[in-house]
Amino acid sequence: MILPAVRERLETVLRHPSMDGAVAALRAGGQYVSLAGLHDVAKALVAAYIAHELRRPAFFITDSNRRAEALAETLRFFSTIFPSSLGGVATLPAFDTLPRQSQSNHADN
Repeated sequence: MILPAVRERLETVLRHPSMDGAVAALRAGGQYVSLAGLHDVAKALVAAYIAHELRRPAFFITDSNRRAEALAETLRFFSTIFPSSLGGVATLPAFDTLPRQSQSNHADN
């Protein structure tokens, strides 16, 4: 459970003009938006909020499996604050090899 004061503070942050513009662009039919300069925690907050507001999924592409797992944990937390009817958070592992190659994926991605 999150304190109402914390939730209100997060919602205040999410009412920033750049966020309002991004949400408005997506509501108007935009397929994607780009917000620069966000750290991973802020990215997770924004994704959970947008998925909640628009009832649409959000996708992240990361450079490693470790970063994807860390981001997924943060997304799961923010999804409890801004619940979405779309379901949970899932990660897909990186594929370092092409299909039908006889090599295994690198376990450290």
